[in-house]
Amino acid sequence: MDKNHTERTDLETREAGAVRPGDLMQNVSKSTLGRTIPIAIAVHLVVIALTSIGYIGLCIEHKTWFPKDKIRQIARQEDAKEKEEAQKSAVADARAREKERAAASGPADRRPTGSRPATPVERRISEVSTSRPAGPTINLDAELGLP
Repeated sequence: MDKNHTERTDLETREAGAVRPGDLMQNVSKSTLGRTIPIAIAVHLVVIALTSIGYIGLCIEHKTWFPKDKIRQIARQEDAKEKEEAQKSAVADARAREKERAAASGPADRRPTGSRPATPVERRISEVSTSRPAGPTINLDAELGLP
């Protein structure tokens, strides 16, 4: 095709109401889209930072990106210490009670070595009873109507 022919077709299309691409993009390039996107990104970053202040503080405090694991480990250690202290105090209380019982039961020379004082239940069991029932107090045959 020759050069005159292409110029003529360009003129014909312009006259027919066609618009050039530059004219169509003119409004888009003048818009605030270039400023709006960075502002939206900045707002999102601020919101994310504000809602993560607690987590960021824990990360800094425990010097790790995963503070929950560190917090669980610390809690387990504290629980173990508390259990150990409770066990120690229970053993100390038991020893104190044992000493009190030993002092209350009498001098140590009357008791055999290595034995502990008898509890009230053990004393009642070891006592010999001389009382015997006189006879049966209930007659089941009569109550059930048996011959």
